[in-house]
Amino acid sequence: MNTKNTGLLISNARKEKGLTQKELAETLHVSDRTVSKWERGAGFPDVTLLEPLSDALEIPVQSLLSGEREIGDYTAQDDRAVRDAIKAVYAQYKRKARKNRGRTVASIFLTVFLGLFLFAILDHTGAFLRDVRFEIPAAIYEGGEKVGETLIQIDGSLQQIGRRNFQGVFSMDCAEKTGRKDVSAYITWDREGFQVISYYSPGIARVPAGIGRHLYISPDMQQFALTLEDGRVVATNDCIASLQEIAGCRYALSYESGYPYFSYVDH
Repeated sequence: MNTKNTGLLISNARKEKGLTQKELAETLHVSDRTVSKWERGAGFPDVTLLEPLSDALEIPVQSLLSGEREIGDYTAQDDRAVRDAIKAVYAQYKRKARKNRGRTVASIFLTVFLGLFLFAILDHTGAFLRDVRFEIPAAIYEGGEKVGETLIQIDGSLQQIGRRNFQGVFSMDCAEKTGRKDVSAYITWDREGFQVISYYSPGIARVPAGIGRHLYISPDMQQFALTLEDGRVVATNDCIASLQEIAGCRYALSYESGYPYFSYVDH
């Protein structure tokens, strides 16, 4: 769970409803300082407050857990399933806690187990996946100069909680193998801000698609750069293209407050 994303979601939804922090706090029987703490990402609502908070802001409980307002084909039935799961988990936790007040280790184990159970339910309903579909024009660079253009098609699922990754179509007109029907792209983001792309097809671990594994790509997948096997670079802007062309160096591409910055890491 990303407390900052959830906090921003609560703040925006509250303002859209025309409520002050104090008014929302009175509805939930908490202090306005508690609401302020949530919105700053310094805390997360108690499990017992998720349903009343969801009702007050008229957003799904699942949105509060994932921090994303748009959650694909999410239905009222899905929301009810999540609410029921939370109630069941909390009720079971309370019963077990009363019976095992003196057993700290058992209580910790139970909490972890129930957390994993809730995580599995949310994962099954697709709470952690976001469908992405773009057609993005990009330039082809050689020796730092633009030598052509290509079109990038992106169509797949982006996992936002846990280990961030993308699976689906990431095809380029200039690299024919990337667009074949039986070939899927797999992109991973690591903790240092580096990204790797691979192509797979059924029964084959990795398909040589004519591009290098290392790439730069922004979290929203709107800006990126990668290298073709012939040395040419495909990129959405000159800045990232220049970084991609620096042989032997890797820069972590990070975004904070919506602005990109690069930090050199010696590998």
